[in-house]
Order: sequence, then structure tokens, then C-alpha cells
Amino acid sequence: VYAPVVSYSTLRTCLSIATATDYIRSNNSAGADQGVSSAGADGNRGLEIIQADIKNAYLIGNLDSPIYMRQPPSAQMQLDANGRPMICKLLRPLYGLKQSGHIFANVLHSFLCDELGMNRLISDKCAFVKDGNPKEWDTENSTDPKPNTKLDPNGTQLIVLTYVDDLTIMGSKDQTDWIMNKLRNRFSILEQETGDIEFILSIAVKRDRKNGTLTLNQKQAIEKIAEKMDITTEKPSTTTAMKVTPMVKLSKPDPDPDIANWPYLETVGSLLHISQCTRPDIAYAVGALARHSTSLGKEHINAAKRCVQYLYNTRDLCIKYGSDHQTNEPEVYEAGRSPSLTNIEPEAFADADYAMDVTTRKSTSGGIIFLNGGPISWNSKLQSICAQSTAEAEIIAATEITKDIVHLKLLLTELGAREDGPVQINEDNQACILMGNNMKSSRSAKHYEIRLHFLQESIRS
Repeated sequence: VYAPVVSYSTLRTCLSIATATDYIRSNNSAGADQGVSSAGADGNRGLEIIQADIKNAYLIGNLDSPIYMRQPPSAQMQLDANGRPMICKLLRPLYGLKQSGHIFANVLHSFLCDELGMNRLISDKCAFVKDGNPKEWDTENSTDPKPNTKLDPNGTQLIVLTYVDDLTIMGSKDQTDWIMNKLRNRFSILEQETGDIEFILSIAVKRDRKNGTLTLNQKQAIEKIAEKMDITTEKPSTTTAMKVTPMVKLSKPDPDPDIANWPYLETVGSLLHISQCTRPDIAYAVGALARHSTSLGKEHINAAKRCVQYLYNTRDLCIKYGSDHQTNEPEVYEAGRSPSLTNIEPEAFADADYAMDVTTRKSTSGGIIFLNGGPISWNSKLQSICAQSTAEAEIIAATEITKDIVHLKLLLTELGAREDGPVQINEDNQACILMGNNMKSSRSAKHYEIRLHFLQESIRS
């Protein structure tokens, strides 16, 4: 019943692809004797990235079922013949109705697909593409556009990502102008929120088209969380998001009212949003904090404060996509960046700790995928079963990142950014590598054979 939204990984992937077109375009146009980027100087540009906000979005559309409400307190009370207050029947969705966002999403998606002829992606239902020249779109017969099979820096593919009423649009200058005119004719657009992308979903976006880079940062959101917790100074001793010693899960919450009333869930929720958007380096710590929301103690509050303090100390860290041009902004995982700095080929890394949860003795899977020099997808999740060996824990972690790769390959193919092909997974456990590359079953792996076979078949295919 709620509105569907584009996933963070799809958003980051598309931003990474658009940034790659700057690099490809600039290298194609750079002088042979110069050998440097000249995209900003000579006007040769890759894909445009603009944002748009639709005004009063929740009031657009029609209700699919009758809904009644009491008369507003500020209105003159209308009475029936018996002197009882009358009720109102809603003719349109209102802000506050849980189905308003879903109704608007249906209107917007129908407009993009039925009226503008865009294709909704299979990999993400809030991502839409249209291929070709906008001069031909208004006169062409209704034919389904087919995605490209190769990334074109001239921008032959228009991409639209929707997050309820916030739109992120990528394409050539002609394509973005075309769709903005169509949107203005159909909806009321907040013009002050429209233009080159600068801020989306609390993420500050900074694009350097001359050097072919784009950075994502949430400094403002981090400072807001720190201010609520009265953290306004840096502590150099806090260099990690959590202590090495794991936290023990309490059998029951601490009865101390100061602990019971501390905004733990609010803090963890805010940290979770930041870890999902731009800070994969705290994903493990936030996952550990979230496991103790129902059995809270002083140790867990101190751990949450430590994580916020670490974020505040490193609030300038950003995700960077694009060339290896050095910027003044420090990068997340700068020392461990993918070697394919300016290549559209993704590269994945998988790992697992072993039995580090002291309460359940379960392991935690971790994985991250790089594209165009920066991370676009990552996960850190407590495994659902107790692994009985390091090899088993690593197999489970490799299986999880393989699922993400399968989805990413479909997304890149639909966007026309990459032909279908293998993606390298970096894994440091030799037993996991041997078992993954060997199609034979092992007697010691009988209890997780399904995961192992999925991994083996994915590698072979």
C-alpha cells in the first residue's frame, strides 16, 4: 500500500555510470599530445544528472476505495437534520493517508510508461529507460525502446529514477530538456528544487565534470545526529566504529530509567540510514547495535555513542566515483579501492568473521561491489545458521554477494552499460575458493549443499 522507491544501490549505480560517461567522453575528445581530460574546457559532456521535485504530489490521483474523515476543527461545523456532525467523504488523497504515496506512484509510473513510452526495468521497478533521439519521440509510433548494449558517452539512453515525488534524471541535454517539458505539462514542478543534482535523500552530491569525478557525502546528516547527542568535538582516540570486544546480549533490559528513556532506536535508525547510503565502513557496527534494541544496557548506549563519535570524527569521508584524479575530500575505503578505477566493469569482495556473535556464535557475512572506482552495493548481515567452519561461513558470504552480482548484472544490462559477462569475486579463504570452483560435492558440506551448488553454478555460468 506504500509507495515504491528506487533502491540506494540502483541510485549509486546510475550515478557511477553517468560519471563514467564524463571520463569516456573527455578521453575521446582529449588532444593526443595532452592526454588529459578536457570535458569541461571544450564543452564535450557525458550524461547530464538533474533532479526534479513534483509539488503537492500526494494530492494527485484518485482514491480506489471510499474513505471518510471528520470535519476539520477549523471549519464551520456542518450538522445533519438530527443535529449530528456530518462527516466528509474524500475525493482525493491527502497527506497523512498511508496509501497516498502509492496512488501517486501509480499515476507517475503510468505517465512515464504509457504517455512517454519509457520502459520500467525488471531489476528495479522505480527505474525507467528510453532509448533514442528526443526529436523522434514525439512523432514515432508506439514502439518499445530497446536498451543499448554499450555505454555511449553521447547519451543515447534516458534514465529516470523515482523516489515518491523526487526524480533523478540522467541523459543527454536534449533528452533531459524533453522530459522536463513533458513533466511540466503534466505536473506542477518545484522549480527551486530543479536543476543539476546537488542534494538527494540527505546525500550531498558534488560533481566535477572536468576531472570526471562525483562524490557522495552525508556530513550534514552526521552533524545533525551528533548535535542531538551533544557531540560537538572530535576525539582522536575514536578511530573505529566499535570496539573489538563483542557486546553481550542481556536477558532483559536494564531497569535504569536513564537507560530505558535513552533514544536508542532513534539513534540506530539514523545510523542505519547513513550506513545504507554512503558509509559502508559502519555497516558492521550498526548491524551489531541493532541486535540489542530489545535488551538495552549501558554498554550498548556507550557503543552507539562511540559509533556516532566515529562518524563525527570522519564526517568528511565520501564515496567517490570516476577517475583517479586526486580530490581534497577523503574517501571511504580509499586504500582499498578497486584497481579498475575508470572501468565500467564491476568487482566484488566477500568476507566473513567466524562465530563472532558471543550470544549465538553465528558469523557475519560481509560483501561490497565496486564500480567506476567506488562502492555501489554492500551488505553486512548476521548469518541465519551457525557455521561449523570458516569455510562454511565464507561460502555463505560468497553466496550472498553472488546474489547481489546477479541483480547488478541484470541492472547494468538493462541500462545498456555492460554486456553480460563474468564478474570477479575476491575471496581470501582458500577452502571456499576451491569448493566454489570445483563442481563436486563435499561430504563435510552436506548441510549447506544448496548454497554451495548455487555458488558453483553461478561461477560456471
